[in-house]
Amino acid sequence: MSEAVCSLLKKILLPDTEAVKQGTNELTALLKQDNGVSELCQVLGNSSLEPGLRQCAATMLRRYLMVNKNWKKLLPETLQELKNGLVNILGSETDGSVRTAIAMLMGLITRNTEWPELMQLFFTLGASEDLAQKQLCLYVLSVVSGEGTLSLLAHCSPLLQLLDKCLLDPTLPSVSLGHAIVTVARLSELISSQHASQFQGIVHNIITVSQRLLAEDEQPVWETIELLEVLIENEIPVLAADLPNTVQFIISLSVNKDLTDGLRIKAITFLGLVTRCKKKYLVKHKLTSPIVLSLFSILCEEVPDDHPLGILMADNPEVAFNSTGEDEVIHSAAQSLDQCARHLAPDRLLQPLIPAVEQALQSQDFNKLVRDCALLALSQFAEFLQPDISKHHNELLPLTLNHLAEVCNRSQNGCPDPPGATRLFYAVEVFCENMEQQDLLPHVEPLLQHVMAILQVERTSPYMKKNAISVLGSMALSVKEHMAVHFEKVVALLKIYLLGESQGDSTPLQLQSLETLAQLTRSLGTQHIQPYANDIIELAMVLLQRSKAKDDPELRKTCYRLFSALASVLHEKLTPHLPPLVESIQASLQSKQGVVPVLKNDSNEAVLQRLGELEYSEGEEEEDLDVAGYSVENIFLEEKEDTCVALRELAESCGEGFVPFIPRIAQDVFDLVAYPNEDVRQAALVTMTHFVIALSKRTSDEGVKCFDDWTARVMSKLSEVILNDEYSVVTSALEGYSELLGGVGERLLQQPQHLPSILASVTNVFTCKTKCQRAGDDDDDDDASMDEAEMDEMLVEYAGDVLDPLGKVLGPARFSQHFPAIVQLFAKRLRPSSSECVRSYVVGKLAECVEILGPHCAPFIHVLMPIFVAGARDLSSGEVRGNGIYGLGLLGLHGGEMVLPHLPGVLMCLSEVMAVEKEAQASDNICGALARIIAAHGRSVPIPTVLPAVLNCLPLREDFEENTTVFSTFSALYQQREPTVLLHLPMVLRAAAIVYTTPQADAACQSVIEDLVRRVKADSPDQLTAMIAAVPEPELRQRLEAAANSAPPPDGGAPQQ
Repeated sequence: MSEAVCSLLKKILLPDTEAVKQGTNELTALLKQDNGVSELCQVLGNSSLEPGLRQCAATMLRRYLMVNKNWKKLLPETLQELKNGLVNILGSETDGSVRTAIAMLMGLITRNTEWPELMQLFFTLGASEDLAQKQLCLYVLSVVSGEGTLSLLAHCSPLLQLLDKCLLDPTLPSVSLGHAIVTVARLSELISSQHASQFQGIVHNIITVSQRLLAEDEQPVWETIELLEVLIENEIPVLAADLPNTVQFIISLSVNKDLTDGLRIKAITFLGLVTRCKKKYLVKHKLTSPIVLSLFSILCEEVPDDHPLGILMADNPEVAFNSTGEDEVIHSAAQSLDQCARHLAPDRLLQPLIPAVEQALQSQDFNKLVRDCALLALSQFAEFLQPDISKHHNELLPLTLNHLAEVCNRSQNGCPDPPGATRLFYAVEVFCENMEQQDLLPHVEPLLQHVMAILQVERTSPYMKKNAISVLGSMALSVKEHMAVHFEKVVALLKIYLLGESQGDSTPLQLQSLETLAQLTRSLGTQHIQPYANDIIELAMVLLQRSKAKDDPELRKTCYRLFSALASVLHEKLTPHLPPLVESIQASLQSKQGVVPVLKNDSNEAVLQRLGELEYSEGEEEEDLDVAGYSVENIFLEEKEDTCVALRELAESCGEGFVPFIPRIAQDVFDLVAYPNEDVRQAALVTMTHFVIALSKRTSDEGVKCFDDWTARVMSKLSEVILNDEYSVVTSALEGYSELLGGVGERLLQQPQHLPSILASVTNVFTCKTKCQRAGDDDDDDDASMDEAEMDEMLVEYAGDVLDPLGKVLGPARFSQHFPAIVQLFAKRLRPSSSECVRSYVVGKLAECVEILGPHCAPFIHVLMPIFVAGARDLSSGEVRGNGIYGLGLLGLHGGEMVLPHLPGVLMCLSEVMAVEKEAQASDNICGALARIIAAHGRSVPIPTVLPAVLNCLPLREDFEENTTVFSTFSALYQQREPTVLLHLPMVLRAAAIVYTTPQADAACQSVIEDLVRRVKADSPDQLTAMIAAVPEPELRQRLEAAANSAPPPDGGAPQQ
């Protein structure tokens, strides 16, 4: 044994960075020598040395061999010596840390080479009657399987047999059984259909063992849930047969208050996961109700604090940071209920939930948390189960109003902040925001009465008043102009807080009142807000000056929101008041407030990062050597973001009145596109695109020059951002292209570099050449990779959406010149592994492109036809089928003579799909496609066969926009005196009556139907009378008579078809 090796290991263990670095380098050099590995093995096997040295020897040897080039240089005889030495050492090693290091080294070796001797050792130890040897086997297996799972694939079946036998051994301690469960979980990553039956049996035994061990040790149960998480997401249905027992076991864990919070949270989270991954199995085995009710019961558990959970906790870092274990259990239950709301059909969720919520809301003991949690559940489901949950508003809202009345009574009786009030207001607010207007209107009067009564109680706490004022804003956003009759009395209450003097900065009550006033202003609209406009403007100006005098960024940014709301309803009438507003806005844009230098030795970096974003400078302040970077407090970040948003709204709404201010402030906004915070960059970029759109309206020489200059700069910046910035900013840049094309039109492309720039940006996103798409390529985190893949697809959709306005600006002929490259970009995304979302988007977007191309789509029929046919035959998605069918119809309409050879195949495809189609959208698209093909190629289509098929699709069930297409075709065929339509004219008229004067027929469709019925009346009045009389429904007869007696267009011409 070399004393030098021990000396180096001791040096590595010293608490001295330089000594560790030097020792590591010297030991690495030693290991590169022929006998280096052998000498380290001698240290590892010398039991007389202290455990720390031996553990270090194993760890350093593993680190050395993890480098691929070092492993490849290892001589076969040295490797064999190492294997033999490790096997010998393992059996005699008594120190746990050393044994773990040895097992990890063994795992590394199995990952790189076959080691049959080790496998045999496992089977020998596992079959031994010696309990200690069995324990050693299971422990080392759990470590080795974590290091090199794939290397165990060839031995999977015998290992599972060994593990299953060990799990049934009653003499093994819980720790060893936990090791066995961990190994099974690791092996489950290798599962294939040939191992499915083995896994089913062993999983059943694992759950049985977990139930037995629960009272003495939770760790094996934790490992069991980890195993179930792996299996539940596997395509092999291992848990299918035993799913009811598995779910019932997990439910029992989730509601067991005697267990640790960590294990309960693990179980609760699994219930959300199983709902997301196996909802069909849950429905089949009637497990949805037990899951929902168990989660709801957890929500109703009492905790010491009274703060909103679920969404609110996630949005409140301070509450989340200070939350207790009980909070986290309830928080996880709220998140799992959220999963249920997202993935279960509403009726499956509401059937068990509504009675439970009603019972909880009717509880007579106000201090019981069950009522508060019922309100929380109600608010969360109101967000995700519209419109289904609104059907229950007549039962649920009156109960909620009763609670508001009770809150008011308790405030009047000396309780300024009654327990549960926070959740109550949160539930009411979310429900208001998500209910349909007509459903909420009957409840506005009593709801407003209770909320205002709470505000009028002097003893009510400021926090509760703030929540009540927030509810008023949510009501206004929902019922809009119907809030006008209550405006004066609401504002009379708000004035108390709006103008109340405070010694320091603005109060939460004042800010919320200002926010609610902005929501009221925006919701009431121009007509209803006009009489109060001057008063609101005067108030806004007073508060803006106060924010300037007190240097209050919170008040400033809220004032900007009020001015944005005023702009949205007053438009150019706000122009006289813009100068002082723009002056304040420019100061906010230029402000450096809140920027705090961070010293290199600052130990509070984590705290600073919570305050804002820490951005490191790159030599801009070279003289300040102790400054590592700067943090910006959140309030000032928010002010800059809200300032940009306000400017965007002013540019959109104030028209010519705001344009003269743009040259003055545009540079300040443009500078923020390079700001460290991405939210500010995003807001600034969006604002700049709207500045360009506003500038395009000016026709003076100065205005044209200003527009050209800023267009060039903004277009260049958009291209740069798309290549180099974060996801959120890139999406805004792509949207910026779409906004500019739609708002500026052809003028945007007059400068020759702009069109290539747009096309290059779209291509870069489609081919994943942007920085944000490349950033995650080397990320080993599977969850992160999935998120990044979703964001990449989202970016592609934003890029594809640019093509619609681009095609309209270019026109069909010019767009067709670039379409070959575009169609190839889309076609490459239709891979066998493409998700339903991707397939639907690609097929749908190509169909939209055909609509833009019109007759110029003909040269691309050979490329597009197979894509649309494949989409129309997609058995897995009605949405994809609908888009494919829509594309076939457009090709039939615009393809001209070049589509004629394909028509028999298209009609056959549509006929086959129609025979089995159950999705309303796709069925309606078939009807529209056939109508388009008949309209364009009536002489080449067997109308006696096809027209009845169209009639059989009526009335349409979902895609009512196709009604115009269908009835336009009927009208055209009638004018041609086509025999089949004349034969089926009573059916045509009855189908027209079903949609006439209903929301299913827009103005164009109504006009087409009226024209058709008037023509029939003019040609054969008696026949029309007879056909109307034959319609059995009185309402439909009245509609046809109204259409027959309708006035023709003023010009006397036929409606546009």
